[in-house]
Formats: sequence, structure tokens, C-alpha cells
Amino acid sequence: GMGARGGWEGAAAANRHDAADATTSKPAVDETANKLDSMMELAFAHLHRRCDQQPGGAQHAWQALLTIFERTILNTHRSKFSQFLVFYMCLKQPDLCARTFVEFLLIRLKDQHQPSITRSACAAYLASFLARAAFLPHSLVLQALEQLTTFCHDYCKSVTVPAKGLTRSASSNVVLGSKSSAAAALEAEASALSSLTAKHQVFYASVQAILYVLCYHLESLLQHQPQQQQQQQLQ
Repeated sequence: GMGARGGWEGAAAANRHDAADATTSKPAVDETANKLDSMMELAFAHLHRRCDQQPGGAQHAWQALLTIFERTILNTHRSKFSQFLVFYMCLKQPDLCARTFVEFLLIRLKDQHQPSITRSACAAYLASFLARAAFLPHSLVLQALEQLTTFCHDYCKSVTVPAKGLTRSASSNVVLGSKSSAAAALEAEASALSSLTAKHQVFYASVQAILYVLCYHLESLLQHQPQQQQQQQLQ
């Protein structure tokens, strides 16, 4: 039922009769899951052959996969499985694919001609990839974080904030003894904040990406120092 799921899956389930849902939903879900598992296994096996057995196969497969990712997967809401084909290629060919994938996401995140939803999705994928891909070198993680923080810093400098702040306090609009006025003020405040969130969503997504990566790598990044910096400290 809808209580167990969210998003469009829950909405779709709400349109079914309970009796039909009880008798047909689980087998249908199981069948779809089995098909997806089989298709993913075939795709992984194909990529494995292209990488290990065909000269130049990895390069061609990666170019095709990255094009598919940008066209189909990147903007798909709540995609959970298909992107692991991209991650698999990055694992199999880190020198060829991993750095290219990070650069691909960073370029589109900073591209003002891209839709905000696409740029925010790039930030989310970048956060997950940098945080969870254990095979990535520290240097690549640091370079990506540097670009993200520079982007956020430059964005803050480019945004002008009124001297009185972004929004007026809801309490300033409240008339004593008037519940309707208080509710209207709070609603206006919420609407203003929602508008600001939408306007700056790429910035917020980028900050969240930085914090997410640091949650996974802060200790190791602090311990990892470039050789030149270590030599300077010893002098």
C-alpha cells in the first residue's frame, strides 16, 4: 500500500484495489525485479568482455555508457541500479573512466546553461561517487572538493543580499490577537524561503555534496598530506 512506499510508486499503488493489490502486486514486483537483475547481469558481463577481451573496447564502451548516462540516467528521479554500470566501468578502468566521470559531473554542475535540476543531480552523483568509491585516489577527491568549494565561494560572492536580510521576520507581520494574520505571515515566510531554495538549489546541492564527502573522508584527508607539504613542515 501507499504507506510502505513513497514517490510515484506509492501514488500508483494507491490507485489499485486492496484485493487486487494483495493477490497481484507482489508477484508482479518480483517478476520485474528478476528481469532487472537478469538485464543488469547481462550488461555487466558485456562490459567485462569489452574491457578485458577486446582491444580498445573499454574506450568505446565508456563513451557509449557516458552518453547514455547523460541522456537517460542522470535526470531519472530515484534511479537506483542503472548507474552502477557506470560505477563498474570506473572500477574496471579507473585511469580511463573515474577521472573522466568526475570531470564530466563537475563541468555540468558549473554550466549555467544546464537546467538547475540537472546541475543538482550532478552534485548528488558527485557526492555519492567521491564518498563511496574506495578505489579513488586521494588526489582526485581533493581536486574535486577544491573545485566544489571554489564554485560555492564564487557563487556566494556573486549573490547580493539586501542589507535587511533575505526575508522579513514572520513575527513583524503578526497582529496581536489575530490568528489569521499570524498564519498568513508564516505562509508568506515559507513561500519566500521556498522561492529562495529553488533559486539557489545548485548552491545548496553543492554544499551538501561537500559535507557528504567530508563525512566519509575527513579523517583520511586530514592524515593525507602531499609530499611537498610534508617536506616544508620538516624544514
